[in-house]
Amino acid sequence: MTGAMLVLLAACRLPALNPLVGKKTLAAGPHLKSLIEGWLSVSGEPVSPSVDQSLKIINEVDGFLKEESYSDVEYQPDRTFAGN
Repeated sequence: MTGAMLVLLAACRLPALNPLVGKKTLAAGPHLKSLIEGWLSVSGEPVSPSVDQSLKIINEVDGFLKEESYSDVEYQPDRTFAGN
């Protein structure tokens, strides 16, 4: 899931691909975070450092994409995940 966010980030930064990325892609970050959080609630195990790192990367890329799309809105990273 983190890889998907990084591919999306690259696509948004490449001038040839940027026009192909629609505003609806901004929902990818929150959607992926909700999928991971749902999986964590079902697994019932403690959060591993790699899952924490993935959530952090997804959050940071999501924020960057929103900042790039809405430059008039100041981005504040979401620090609600454990280990951040």
